Amino acid sequence: MDIRFVPYSAIDPARWNQCIRTSLNGLIYGRAEYLNTFCPQWDALIMGDYEAVMPLTSGKKWGIRYLYQPPFTQQLGVFGRSDAHIQQAFLQEARKRFRFAEIHLNFIHQDATTTRKHNQIIDLHKPYPELRKNYSDYTLRKLKQAGAATTSYREISAAQNILAYQQLFGLQTPHVPSSVYDRLNCFCLQYPELCLSRGLFLQDSLIASVTARRDERRIYLITLTAHDRKHYPWANHQLIDQLILEHAQQALVLDFEGSDLEGVFAFNAGFGAVNQPYLFCKWNDLPWPARLLKK
Repeated sequence: MDIRFVPYSAIDPARWNQCIRTSLNGLIYGRAEYLNTFCPQWDALIMGDYEAVMPLTSGKKWGIRYLYQPPFTQQLGVFGRSDAHIQQAFLQEARKRFRFAEIHLNFIHQDATTTRKHNQIIDLHKPYPELRKNYSDYTLRKLKQAGAATTSYREISAAQNILAYQQLFGLQTPHVPSSVYDRLNCFCLQYPELCLSRGLFLQDSLIASVTARRDERRIYLITLTAHDRKHYPWANHQLIDQLILEHAQQALVLDFEGSDLEGVFAFNAGFGAVNQPYLFCKWNDLPWPARLLKK
């Protein structure tokens, strides 16, 4: 099997993106411009003439190179021509080059030994009334509460929303440095066609907002922010309902990007989202005693 290591400088971004776009499991996380933003100087494993590819997002610590999952990048792994044999061959090749890895493999990967993580999606190709039939009773009650308020749903600045999200939730995620949000903001500014941001307003007050990435197949939620949850506990429900209404009957999937958190999983499922799990993959071939530091 012709799988070769290709350094960042030798990767053809046009051919790479063509492989991602035409793959059954093609996701925005694997596109060259996205990887360039969140893991500059990434390398790759490539099979044949870009028939299948695997980005190698690496870091270095104590002189040891390792694979890690970049921020705001839910799933990577093998894209393109892919079956269990090909996937295993790519992972074996990656393991030869990196002695430690903690990475997420996309939903098409097959491996019973790795940990499954939740990701929920809605196929939006049906008319809105049919999609709404899949809403839970709880979600419908929340939308009924919202119906008494005169709200408006419209496009907003992604930068404004990302900043608001960081201010509200940054303290809850101290492991995420501000530079990561800066990268997300830069991506939205540089590639506006790949981003979407919407707000729910009550008069002139922003009460809920969402920012997402978008490609030809999916809308991927990044931030969903209730700005006054105490007074408007239904705001996020109405915002997602309006997002579904806006994109109903389109050949798109709404990708909630999770979640393993019970409350978030229930919120997503309330709109009829179904689980499309992906895999957490880890190996540790570090020498002793470094192996003990990364159990």
